Amino acid sequence: EKESVSSENVSIGAILQFRTSLSKLGSPFPFSFAFGKADTRDRCVESSQNLYLRLLGHTKDTTLHFNILGLVALQQDGSLDQQKLRSLIKVFRPGRNGRLGLVDFVKSVDVVYKEMKLLKASVQSSQKID
Repeated sequence: EKESVSSENVSIGAILQFRTSLSKLGSPFPFSFAFGKADTRDRCVESSQNLYLRLLGHTKDTTLHFNILGLVALQQDGSLDQQKLRSLIKVFRPGRNGRLGLVDFVKSVDVVYKEMKLLKASVQSSQKID
């Protein structure tokens, strides 16, 4: 009964957004064009490294400060989206000093890449069953 109640609250827009999200799983740019190609794990690692170096290029530091990634959570009114910020921290796990090295950055992206590939395989498997 609880399942039917929650499914009644799903909008057509949410269904279309989910479908669009699923279509991104097969794209050579599943994260974004700016991130770079991630159609294979090796390309994902390469794109992660390139992104890290591009982000680091805006500073004089040798490691990336998490504040740079935290800008993703900045809203138009200047406040921080706390939920998005918590998600970023959960994914990237910066050190106590707020810094994130290249290897840790790439590993964090790799974890997300693997989760994405697992989701894609699960969806494909489910489609074959249906």
